Amino acid sequence: MSNKFRYTNEECPVCHSVFEENDDIVVCPLCGTPHHRDCYKKNGECAHNEKHRDGYRWESSNTDQPTETPEESNKTSPLEFPVDSNVNNSQNSPSTVFFGVGQNPFNLYPKNLDDNVTTEEAVEFIQASPFKYLKKFFALKEGKKTFNWAAFLFAPYWFFYRKLHKVGAIFLAIFLVVSALFSFIPSVEKLSYDLVEWEEKYSDSIATLTEEEAYQALLEQKEIYQNNFAGLVLLLVQSSITFILRLIAGFKANKWYYDYTVENIHKIKQVVNDTDYLSDDDFRKLQFFKSGGISTIKALLAGMAYSAAAMAINMIYLMINK
Repeated sequence: MSNKFRYTNEECPVCHSVFEENDDIVVCPLCGTPHHRDCYKKNGECAHNEKHRDGYRWESSNTDQPTETPEESNKTSPLEFPVDSNVNNSQNSPSTVFFGVGQNPFNLYPKNLDDNVTTEEAVEFIQASPFKYLKKFFALKEGKKTFNWAAFLFAPYWFFYRKLHKVGAIFLAIFLVVSALFSFIPSVEKLSYDLVEWEEKYSDSIATLTEEEAYQALLEQKEIYQNNFAGLVLLLVQSSITFILRLIAGFKANKWYYDYTVENIHKIKQVVNDTDYLSDDDFRKLQFFKSGGISTIKALLAGMAYSAAAMAINMIYLMINK
């Protein structure tokens, strides 16, 4: 890559002074506009922030300026995050303010995710791992299949984590009903009781058992399964149903999350358009924060609710059969 000063005759859009060779420069990750680092900090955002929604991209007025390939940028541009990082930046290696090195992530996707929903708005709404989900969203729009491992492994709690409360509540109820129905079938209950007895018998002495005693313990466990074969089969059926529910969550989660994201952004923008707020942009961001992003607390509360409901069902069952 040429070492020629890149921003000859260019000026900072904040202070309007021409860049000098030893100036410390940062580049807006959305439009590529160069700023003095101190000017960017003072301004608090890109000088062309209002133009980002229209797809504004900075272009050099210097026709002699050498172009830089993405490969060259990856080799020379230092990673810088956050803005006040102490990483030194020279004119020959401008760094982006938020996303670090390489290609601007927004350039990897179309400007609009959906009708009246821009890609930038989707990123603001998703908040956590936005470009991971953008990739899945655009794959869905192309008719491709996607799978969400987090939803598969942590259903139904992942839905509460991503604030899909209705879907989460449906899965929570189904998981609870399946667990309760199979747990109270006499053959399953008998198998569980016998296994608990076996575990209590050997739990304290398992490390000190002789080879013959350990073999005897395994024979007893095998006998329990043989004597409760119907219960074992039903447990396998329950596990299969649970696995199928997790598969459904894994395959459908991204589509449901896409619908949730687009629907809520539409609603929020409609409210902003229909109401005279002092700051439409601030109100929109506040609503994105409330409806989008993640909530670890809600996922934990869902887990507590499941445990409490399971305990209540068990107590009621014991009282009825007392």
